[in-house]
Formats: sequence, C-alpha cells, structure tokens
Amino acid sequence: MKYISRLVRGLCVLTLCLPLFVSAHAGIEKQAGNVAVYLKQFPLAPLVGEEVKFYFGFNDRTNHKQLANMAVNVRVIDTFTGDESRDVVISEKNFTTDANGDFDFTHTFTKENYFDVEVSMIDPSTDAPVETGVLVQVRGAGTATGTQNASQGSQPLSSLLYVAVGLIIGGLAVRRFRF
Repeated sequence: MKYISRLVRGLCVLTLCLPLFVSAHAGIEKQAGNVAVYLKQFPLAPLVGEEVKFYFGFNDRTNHKQLANMAVNVRVIDTFTGDESRDVVISEKNFTTDANGDFDFTHTFTKENYFDVEVSMIDPSTDAPVETGVLVQVRGAGTATGTQNASQGSQPLSSLLYVAVGLIIGGLAVRRFRF
C-alpha cells in the first residue's frame, strides 16, 4: 500500500508539472552538404499579418561542432505553384551565427500563400556553397486552422486545465488512500 501511495503522489506531481515541459514548438533538421541545419518556427501555422519567429542552429556533421561566426543568407520566397520561374524573393537578409551556431529572425507575411524560407552558406568542410530550406504555409484569418491558432491566449487556458485535472486527481487520491 505504501508503494501505491507513492505512485499516486508521483503521478499527481507529473500531471501538475506536465505543462511546464510540453511545448508545441516543433523543430526540423535538414542537411546541406556537411552542415546540419536545425529550424524551429513559431507559430507553426501562421496567419496573414502575424509575426513568425524562425530559430536556426548550425552544426558541422563531420566533427559534430557548432558552427560559430558563420555567414548565412536567408531568403523568403513567394512561390508560384506550377511555375518556379514566377517565384519572387520578397526578403533577403544576411546573418552571422553566434557562439552556439545559432541565430533567429522574424518575418511578417502579408498574404495567404506558400513561401519558401531558404538558407545558404559555405560548407566549412568543403568550402562549397550549400543551401536548404522549408516551405511555410500562411493561412488567412478566416480559415478553420487559422481561427484555432489566432487565440494565443489559449495556451494559459490549457495549462490551467492541466492544473485543475491534477488537483482533482490529487484530491481523489488523498480521499481514497488517506495520505
């Protein structure tokens, strides 16, 4: 019985602390030559007019070191489906990675479309230019997915829900096992 009460207490603590560790900010890793590029984007499904934050990290895959002070070019491209020759570069910026091989930038998309975010750099192992990128879908404010993401205040609400569930479970456990 003593072990069950410890288990229940542990589950209660885990339930209360879960929102502190869970995040909906997914990241992806791409390879460009011998460079591993890690990208994190927030929000994942941006709306028109919403500021999007991009976080980039760069590692050398041959010696597994962070690529500090590396020059990187970032281009945001307004794509045209079916005809790549009609794509338009709408933003181009140069960055230098920090001591951890990272940098971040923000961009606000002004229309609903698919956009390429491309990064190019010199591969430190081969001294050859390399590039990679990601496709970002920007949605209008009236779309079904857009209305769900528009309320950024929903994250604290979900955290409160976890706390409430944890308190309920904890209360039931105390009542049942009489800690």
